[in-house]
Amino acid sequence: LRSLLIQKRAELPECTPTALAAVPSALARHPRASIGGLDAADILAAEGEMLAQVSSLLCTPGVYALPTDARRFRSKDDFWWQQLRQKHFRLRRRAAAAGKTVEPASAADLSDSPSEVSKGAVVHLSRAEFLGLVFGCEQLDFRDETLLEGLTDWLCASRRHADLEPAEVARVLGAFSK
Repeated sequence: LRSLLIQKRAELPECTPTALAAVPSALARHPRASIGGLDAADILAAEGEMLAQVSSLLCTPGVYALPTDARRFRSKDDFWWQQLRQKHFRLRRRAAAAGKTVEPASAADLSDSPSEVSKGAVVHLSRAEFLGLVFGCEQLDFRDETLLEGLTDWLCASRRHADLEPAEVARVLGAFSK
């Protein structure tokens, strides 16, 4: 599976934030295998490039864009996609007429404040996805300043640090400090 993921790294820009967050843990949990006759150094370099691209997509503001095909989303991501689409009043009216309404996000969630726009896609991750991303990067011994800044944005957004258990906080801080 690890070699398959590396071969599919060109498709990363089409992934959802949830899928991007799962890449490091998926790489860490599967053994390295040879890829088309590449040696170990080339495989490590390809993994590093892939993780750097994941970090950039998740944490650099303006780099990530929603996938154009909504069928690529899972149910949670589909709900998030529909909430974003419901910002436009004509789309809301059309959906209501067709009987396909989605509960719109609150006005506070829809405001495009400069602080939210300046953050990357990492702020849309759930607690479990955040922990999987952190622990996967820890297992791979992947260190990236952009990723670290994005993960601190996640921790500071909406007091999410309060959702973590004390043992998880200790492990996250340990992963950050290595």
